[in-house]
Amino acid sequence: MLGRGRGTIVNVASIVGLMGFTRMGAYGATKAAVVCLTEALRDEVAARGVRVALVCPGTTESEFFVRADRSKLPGASRLLPAVQPERVARAICDAAEDGGYRRILPLLAAISIRLKEIFPRTMHFIMRNASTLLERK
Repeated sequence: MLGRGRGTIVNVASIVGLMGFTRMGAYGATKAAVVCLTEALRDEVAARGVRVALVCPGTTESEFFVRADRSKLPGASRLLPAVQPERVARAICDAAEDGGYRRILPLLAAISIRLKEIFPRTMHFIMRNASTLLERK
């Protein structure tokens, strides 16, 4: 890509890499590392014609969640509808095509992350208390 002076790298992280959740610290840290790597790489190669994009889906409807007991995940993770794998694949293809900075899906997750960036303490309070309430059920 550098030799040709063009191309797009698409990294896939998770919304958990953008907002921490109870009992997901280790997983979130790995996804936050992907976010950080993407941001740094973007700066390093931008002037050389290579674009770097990031896709951060929420829970993806997959075989993993057919076998896993989703009720054992933090309650806040159940606030967002699961994303269909085709939607994630489309976001990755779109990012590869246009090199857009960051795609967060579903839309409710994108809004939540934007609010967290503006009001971090408030959003953590809301998510923590929503998790607590959902986990009691």
